[in-house]
Amino acid sequence: MDILINGTKIKTPNNPEGIKRGRFELSKGGRTADGTMTKDRIARKQKFFFVYDIISGTDLQTILDLIYFSDDTFFELTIDNHTGVEVFTIYVGELNSTLHRRGGLSGWYYKNFTFNLIEQ
Repeated sequence: MDILINGTKIKTPNNPEGIKRGRFELSKGGRTADGTMTKDRIARKQKFFFVYDIISGTDLQTILDLIYFSDDTFFELTIDNHTGVEVFTIYVGELNSTLHRRGGLSGWYYKNFTFNLIEQ
């Protein structure tokens, strides 16, 4: 599975959960004078949750440079799945990781790295 952010390929999550996708509806609701509920659907959006058990400092930095250290507010996410290639305009949500250092020449590694991307 290829995952691209602004055309740059990022590491595919190595966690069994991989990429979780949440779907939600944005709506505006209220009640009329007699108590009847009204609701207008504004949009249907998606949220993508990325989960990495372990990720190298290099792969982590690539992701951070694309979505955290960038001056852009919105990004293009391209993923392929059972329905084909999908492209979304997204913004970054929360990013979390735990520093973990392996010895020798293997470099820096981080564990439990998670982040989410929310459709505009």
